[in-house]
Amino acid sequence: MTGGAAGRESSRIDNDQCNEAEPIACSLSTAETEDRLSAWAALLGQATERHSTAAGERVRLPAQPAVAAQAAELAALEADCCRFFTFTITVGAGSLWLEVEAPPEGRPLLDALFT
Repeated sequence: MTGGAAGRESSRIDNDQCNEAEPIACSLSTAETEDRLSAWAALLGQATERHSTAAGERVRLPAQPAVAAQAAELAALEADCCRFFTFTITVGAGSLWLEVEAPPEGRPLLDALFT
């Protein structure tokens, strides 16, 4: 993580190989997808605030180390199987934000997973 202004830290999980030619698809099996959806539902069920952005969703989570670790783990796993997603986790004094973005053609999948 890199230090930010006013005690904030931000970490961006971005697939270096992701480009406009990256397919809008998930590489998980049906069983893996169900498990992953359950894990996201458990994390996002803790959200205290949500905002749609031009390219995705921004979710405020409880500023707790275990929640931050869970968000980072899921973001890394998701970036591996759905290479078109980009995740940003921002930690500040008393706040934890998870932002996910997708290209326009990936927005339906993003909305299905995060809203």
